[in-house]
Amino acid sequence: MTVKAAPIMLSLATYQPPTVLLHAFDDFFLWGIYLRGIIDVLAFVAAVWALSATLGSKQSKTTEM
Repeated sequence: MTVKAAPIMLSLATYQPPTVLLHAFDDFFLWGIYLRGIIDVLAFVAAVWALSATLGSKQSKTTEM
């Protein structure tokens, strides 16, 4: 998502009219905040799930002995 969001902000290095700025910020919020935020939340959930699955399998092996 950064591949889409970063060029939007980098294009604002020079003076731009307010309408262009508004469009750029709208696009950045879509790609940089909302979509990347959703992916980050999903990655966190996947990491917690993987950790709990790993720890759960180790605990079950310990209790079987």
